[in-house]
Amino acid sequence: MMKNDFYAEAILTNQISDEKLSQAYALMNEERRLRCDKMRADADKRACICADMLIRKLAKEHFGMDENALILSADEKGKPFIKDASHYVSISHSGEAVLCGISEHPMGIDIEKICDIPQKIAQKVGTTFESEEQFFWFWTAAESYGKLYGNGVWWALKQDFLSDEACRFEKVPCPDGYVATVCIKR
Repeated sequence: MMKNDFYAEAILTNQISDEKLSQAYALMNEERRLRCDKMRADADKRACICADMLIRKLAKEHFGMDENALILSADEKGKPFIKDASHYVSISHSGEAVLCGISEHPMGIDIEKICDIPQKIAQKVGTTFESEEQFFWFWTAAESYGKLYGNGVWWALKQDFLSDEACRFEKVPCPDGYVATVCIKR
């Protein structure tokens, strides 16, 4: 990782106390709370709150932003951004893990829980993978590239995304049993 290029952190949502979640929820702006409240599954609500909490933490620690004044929003495609800031953010969750990243450069980030390779997806991708970890590294790279451009994973898979010289891919530290990748514009 290049110094001050991007900052990322992953947490397991089941390790965050209800008290800390309530505090984080209280800091969310109305738009984010409404979005979170509409989610049916408790796991999705926890992930939403944890993502907001992580973005605030990263923005404060690495860019000196006031975490209480930060307003996290989303554009028409659902891509998150911080209002009135020139920083880029990206959010991902899988299983119990939430991963967030922030940078002064355009970026996309993705995390996936390692499990059996989904054969229908592997067939559509048309590539052979030696292991589940290799497949999910490839998948998170595609997801992060799609998020960077706001076009999604299936668009990314139609591109020669790993050869895009305008971007670089980097593995991101994450909890055991997960794989995470960031795609950042150079």
